[in-house]
Amino acid sequence: MEPPVARPARSRRRPCAVADLAKLGPTSANASPGRFVFVVSREAKERLRPYRDEGNVRQTMSAPATVIVAHDTAFYEKLPALAPNSPEARGWFAGKPEAIERAGFQGSCLQGAYLIMAARARVRPPRGRRGVLPGRESQVQLPRQAGLRHP
Repeated sequence: MEPPVARPARSRRRPCAVADLAKLGPTSANASPGRFVFVVSREAKERLRPYRDEGNVRQTMSAPATVIVAHDTAFYEKLPALAPNSPEARGWFAGKPEAIERAGFQGSCLQGAYLIMAARARVRPPRGRRGVLPGRESQVQLPRQAGLRHP
């Protein structure tokens, strides 16, 4: 079976805006090895189905977009521009497949987490998802011991 291929989104605005926010987060040596593939069409999501855990199929198919988080194995080639204060940074990885894989995987996982945080910050949760009705947030009593306050 061929790996899934995503078609471009009809409206790339929101996924691109979220990805742009995720790119701002720090990674080791500013390497930014993460690469995102936004899967938005029904057909592309169907091609992902065999690779999904049974418990995630419904969520994947009904989500506006599914994101494949991967990493670029040649990310270190961009380090002279991304980490100009460390001219030797490219040498940390060039010809060292284990270092490339470790840093690429760790950095892309971190960028995937930034992507989730950016998406959650940009999208208002549906009614009832937070467990508080809209307009009543200030009526919720936050635990004093946690030191939390309403904005």
